[in-house]
Amino acid sequence: MAITAIAVPTMTYLLMPQMTRLFAWWLYPLPSDLPVDQPHEAPLSLEPSAEPPLPIMQPLPVELETIPPVIENLG
Repeated sequence: MAITAIAVPTMTYLLMPQMTRLFAWWLYPLPSDLPVDQPHEAPLSLEPSAEPPLPIMQPLPVELETIPPVIENLG
């Protein structure tokens, strides 16, 4: 537990900010780094479906079996 109390804050506040700076070129690429010949596709959009919607399912009443109580001799 003592190792965790030292490792977590050290990694959170000291190590990971340095790793972010080190890999900033990969984490946050500049728009100029994108290939020029790659076409930009339009984002997908939702379209209404031709299928009718499913009916709303209602739970069926289910009778639960009653379990007789078990009496144990303690003594």
